[in-house]
Amino acid sequence: MKKLLSVLIVLLFISSFVFAEVNINANDLKTRVFKRDLEIDANTVILANASKSITVASLSAPVVFNGVEYKNAIKLSGAGSTTYRAIKLVATAGESVTLLASSSAAASARSLLIIDEQGTEVGSLEAQAGNDPVKESSFTFTTDGTYYLYSKSGGINVYQLTVK
Repeated sequence: MKKLLSVLIVLLFISSFVFAEVNINANDLKTRVFKRDLEIDANTVILANASKSITVASLSAPVVFNGVEYKNAIKLSGAGSTTYRAIKLVATAGESVTLLASSSAAASARSLLIIDEQGTEVGSLEAQAGNDPVKESSFTFTTDGTYYLYSKSGGINVYQLTVK
């Protein structure tokens, strides 16, 4: 019985690392301009540099989505790449990324591209514009790997990003 209990505890411990969830909530980040990479955890990094920074800013009016109030936004501040203004993450096949975001432009929606390590676009997440701009969109990974999420053409305000 003790052996079985020990095995179960070890399996539970290992599974907590294998099935680790990533949750980036703008409310949890300090407001400031990031001019270098910000490591969220061992598998997730917000990429920025001195000339292509990312800002975590307080909102003039909170954004409410499904009863959750967001007072901050991660502002990608323009088009990105695999080296700047991007979110780099490691995902396994079957995991999904869910984005809660809006376009920084009042009149034009934006796409957050999902790029694999080879530079191939494997999907995208939408950030809409307009009077009620906050949108939740999801994508399910079909292959294990490192992925880069960045705007194709302009600023996107990220409120929350979850991988599970």
